[in-house]
Amino acid sequence: MLIVYDGVCNFCNRWVRFVARRDYNRVFTFASAKSPTGSSVMRAAGLDPENPESIILVDGNQLRQKSEAVLTILSRLDSPWPATSTLRIFPKSFRDFCYVILQHIVTRSLASPLAVSCRPPSGGIVLSSEP
Repeated sequence: MLIVYDGVCNFCNRWVRFVARRDYNRVFTFASAKSPTGSSVMRAAGLDPENPESIILVDGNQLRQKSEAVLTILSRLDSPWPATSTLRIFPKSFRDFCYVILQHIVTRSLASPLAVSCRPPSGGIVLSSEP
């Protein structure tokens, strides 16, 4: 499964590191939104690679965004993270609303003009993290 993330946002970079450190089965690969692979996926999802509004999870032929991407990713990690799937009892519209609110809060608190591209810890596979 491919996770396409904003390679500039500090929270996104931390999220990628969090996932890579817990992906013991090496289920995930990563690409920044501005990389050739990431840009292609972002456009397929109807998003602007220069201004990504969500992470994208390529799961087979499906493109998952926002809360559905996050919950699917967490469900593939080792315990206790799969338990977060119980949040699917809430309607997707509500979960996505919460995702957007959290995104705005985090973006404001962790925004940095000196943000650098993310490099997952050793063992994490990065298709491309450079534009």
